[in-house]
Amino acid sequence: MTLGDMTPPDSTPERELLVWEHQQLKESLARGLAQSAAGETVDLGDFTQCVGVVNGPA
Repeated sequence: MTLGDMTPPDSTPERELLVWEHQQLKESLARGLAQSAAGETVDLGDFTQCVGVVNGPA
């Protein structure tokens, strides 16, 4: 089963519906999860020091 084969349950939080409503985002997420499961990721470290740098304080 893939994300494309699934439908969101009635209890899906509104903040998560974005993934279900946008096919390109759903496909990108599925690729990322598959890459992670296959160990095809690179640890880029901790990005917490970047919080607020682009968009101002959180």
